[in-house]
Amino acid sequence: FPAAKQEHLRLAGFWKPLRGDAKVRRTNNENHATQVFQRTVAVYESLSSDFPASVGFQNDLAAAYYAYSAWQMESGFQQENATKLQEGFEISKKAIDIWERLFREYPEQPDHAENLIESLGNASFWYRVTGRTEQERAMIDRSLQ
Repeated sequence: FPAAKQEHLRLAGFWKPLRGDAKVRRTNNENHATQVFQRTVAVYESLSSDFPASVGFQNDLAAAYYAYSAWQMESGFQQENATKLQEGFEISKKAIDIWERLFREYPEQPDHAENLIESLGNASFWYRVTGRTEQERAMIDRSLQ
């Protein structure tokens, strides 16, 4: 519904990233799950592009990247698939970059800081368990700035 611009804006900021004890749930159809994540990211990329002034859609896009990256990293680690794990790190960087920008531009909104710290912590964890201590340290240092 391309003409429904105001209705689209009402959805901005709806999605919240994973928190606390949330775990990636395994499925028997990983290809389907990956397609769902890719489609979700594509929707939020489109919405954030169509509504660049909407902080909510920027946050939602970062949340979509974060969820997809968590899926990729968990799957890559469990399957010992270095390519999938690396893709997860690359996707995670997109979420981190968006939340870092939102935190700088809107420091009065604590959700941006919380989301940034959550995503840096998640990336740090995966760098540590995969033996990438230099990258882990960089994520920790970034979270302390």
